[in-house]
Amino acid sequence: MMKKIKWLFRFGFYGITCLFFFSCGSSTPPNIKKWAGKEINMSLLSSKNSYFHMLDSAQNKVGSMTFVTYYDGPLFVARDTSLFDDGSVYETAEFVLDTATMKTIGTKIDLLIGESTKLNVNLNQVDNRLQGYYNVTRDTVFNEKKLDTIILHDIFRSEIFMALNAVALKTEDTLALKVFVPTSMLVSDVIIYKIGEEKIEVPYFQNTIDSDVLSVESDGGMPDNIVYIAKNKQRDIVRIVIPNQKLTLNLHNLQ
Repeated sequence: MMKKIKWLFRFGFYGITCLFFFSCGSSTPPNIKKWAGKEINMSLLSSKNSYFHMLDSAQNKVGSMTFVTYYDGPLFVARDTSLFDDGSVYETAEFVLDTATMKTIGTKIDLLIGESTKLNVNLNQVDNRLQGYYNVTRDTVFNEKKLDTIILHDIFRSEIFMALNAVALKTEDTLALKVFVPTSMLVSDVIIYKIGEEKIEVPYFQNTIDSDVLSVESDGGMPDNIVYIAKNKQRDIVRIVIPNQKLTLNLHNLQ
């Protein structure tokens, strides 16, 4: 249990995560913007409710994740509810991406581990500064860390699961990013690249589906992930594998 707690505080729990475009002349289509140095198809950042089952290495269900995305004016919002079935972990989180700047401007995370350990994170990005607080309560001991610093990262970790499906990565492409991890308040060096393509089965689809397989590898500052993106019209994320923790999240329902 203590090993699980240390891992959760260091890495966080959320996320436990090709179309061809052309332009006329030098103009950029209105639905194409830049994110993490790559062109992103904004029409693929859609409102949806994705429900995942979390499986262990024996393919037993041990938890779930509900990842909801929607628009609030120009803001693209994601809400995550993740939990272990044994009640040892329960997390809710909200991430706000400003589509005008393609930057995360707000992050809130509430994480409960057992009955005595709580983590609360509330961060806002204002101009070129990151401000907010990081609170940890263990039993009756309360610790607060306030943050007010210049931006040293490229993206928040949550953006990987909010926007990666809208980037058309080729096999030879590599994204090298500095990723901010709110649950540890650290910046991790991350490389994202396309491994290849694979036919997989997930509960939501009746038949096997073709998917792009992307690797998200860090310097140890956050969990590595293998992300499967369906090659359907909306490029849905259908599977997330966390190799070091031997966990797999499979898409079970989508609305």
